[in-house]
Amino acid sequence: MTALVGPAETATPLPRRTLMALVGAAVVLYLVAWGTWVLLPVRWFVTYVHELGHALMAEVVGGDTLSLTINSSAGGLTRSQLPSSDLRALAVSSAGYIGTALFGALLLVFSKQSRSAKAVFLGLATASAAAAFFWVPWTIEIEDSPLVTASGTGAEDGRFTWVFVLALVAVLIGVAFLAPVRIRQGFAVVLAVLCCVSALDDVRSLIGLSTGRAAHSDATVAEGLTGVDAWAWAWLWAGIALLAVLVGLRSLARDD
Repeated sequence: MTALVGPAETATPLPRRTLMALVGAAVVLYLVAWGTWVLLPVRWFVTYVHELGHALMAEVVGGDTLSLTINSSAGGLTRSQLPSSDLRALAVSSAGYIGTALFGALLLVFSKQSRSAKAVFLGLATASAAAAFFWVPWTIEIEDSPLVTASGTGAEDGRFTWVFVLALVAVLIGVAFLAPVRIRQGFAVVLAVLCCVSALDDVRSLIGLSTGRAAHSDATVAEGLTGVDAWAWAWLWAGIALLAVLVGLRSLARDD
């Protein structure tokens, strides 16, 4: 018996030199355009990944994620209910910055193989939609707290997050099914690098905020839980994020 199957994707993966050129181009793009409207959708995506890190960790440690939202200024807020445990709360606070760097590094690893890129984009689309279904409310009640103020969270953020996620899922599915294999692979590499560089830059900014005590942040939450200075947590997260990014880049650059 024979089975009818669709045509195999046999395009040759991008050579290592091209992959590394894309890494360099993505870094330049970040330095030139990250603060502009051109990359604003990518900033929203990075914020969504950051908040997903908090949400997933809350579930892993036995808590309950109550809501997850981002806003048009690329701020975000995840609210969760945790068992009474400083260690669990510390894990949730740490998961945003570290999770974004780990995500970018893993995306680098998987994007090296062109045939993996399609599955990666479909997986991202599914995970993004599932997270919105379970955790993103249509409207949220705003409470007076330092984290709400620091994130710029507003009552309409739930609607904004839903619109963003629907657009994101459409783009990811479109890239997975419509983009040529090499374009899909290149897009994955650029997105991964932007996530990695953004994660490192965000932690760098967090170090400055923690040293100057200028704003409430995940690091100040960690300080309140442990008594260890916020800047120390920021530096620790920076080290872990940098290690993850270097591992991802090494995997991408290595000859198999």
